[in-house]
This record gives sequence, structure tokens and C-alpha cells, in this order.
Amino acid sequence: QSIISRLGLEVGTNDLDAKNAAAVMVTAELPPFLKPGQVLDVTVSTAGKAKSLQGGTLLMTPLMGADGEVYAIAQGNLVVGGLGVQGGDGSSVVVNVPTVGRVPRGATVERMVETSFLETEYFVLNLNRPDFSTASNVADAINAQFGQGVAVAFDGSSVRVRAPADPAARVPFMGLLQDIDVDPAAPPAQVIINARTGTVVI
Repeated sequence: QSIISRLGLEVGTNDLDAKNAAAVMVTAELPPFLKPGQVLDVTVSTAGKAKSLQGGTLLMTPLMGADGEVYAIAQGNLVVGGLGVQGGDGSSVVVNVPTVGRVPRGATVERMVETSFLETEYFVLNLNRPDFSTASNVADAINAQFGQGVAVAFDGSSVRVRAPADPAARVPFMGLLQDIDVDPAAPPAQVIINARTGTVVI
């Protein structure tokens, strides 16, 4: 009722059909360097007793960060990959997860996240899969391209790279940096056991 009243409509509590409304949580990942006016995808999941979001529409929702500031505004039609059907005899069939959906390009950025890209003295590259050998290989490949001392492997998960002093040279530098080929270390050996079929894969 509170949301509808904000739209300028006077509706009593008896006139609302709660079966067609759902309380939801709306989340999104705000990538770095995204500017106001650009769009991103949002994920919507139920936070109450709603059984399905199929055919639903997300009303205008502010997306706030941990600091309480609004960084984006989301709204739009939901795309739900799941399906739930209930029969008159009480039987039901649920396929995938009908209580979670997405709104592609449904959020508009209102505030960008400030970064120190143009001021910092060093860039830190974090590995998706920490490995001392891979971190060492990354540092060696960067030093082979730009000279010794440019990159130093901090530990098994990060490599520190000295940034160019000229801010205008930092974007081209990162473009060259991300095109360097690096040989990752061999992954650790794994043993996969399928308990249903009794198959062991080494």
C-alpha cells in the first residue's frame, strides 16, 4: 500500500491482492569505472512467502552500497528461468528456481565508485586462483616486457606492478599488460568419484 500510494493512487488494504505481490531482495554487482547513465543487470530473489516471480515486474528500487549511498536505480520486467505448477489435488511440480529472476540491463547507475587508478603509484593484480608458481610467472612475464623491477610477486595471490607516472599513459599500459601471455602453473591433481556409478576419474 505504501508503494502504491507513492504512485499517486489511493487504495485501501482490502483492495490489494497480496497473492500478486512479493517482497524481494534486489542485488547487483557494480564493476569499476562504470559511469552514471550506464546500465547493468540485477538479480531479484524473494524475501517472503512468494512461490514464483514468473511474469513479475520490479518497481523502481534504489540500490544502496554498504555506505548507505544510492549507486543505481533498478526497475523492469523479470526474466525467470524456473517454473512452479500446483494442481487442484495439492500436487506440485517445481523446475529450477522460480523464486529468483533477473532484470537484464535493468539498473541505471546514478553514482560511480571512486578509484585511485590515476593517482596510485602501484597496481595490484590479484589471481583468480592463488598459486605461487603462477604469481612468479606473471611477474617474470611483465618484467620481460617492460624491464626488471616493474613487477614483484607479493605472495601466491597478488602481483604488484609499478604504474606509469604519466596518468595519460596508464590506460595504454594496462592494455599492453592484459595482452601479455602467461603460462599458468599446472593445477593440483584431483580425484573425482561418482558415488552413483562407482566411477573414479584421476
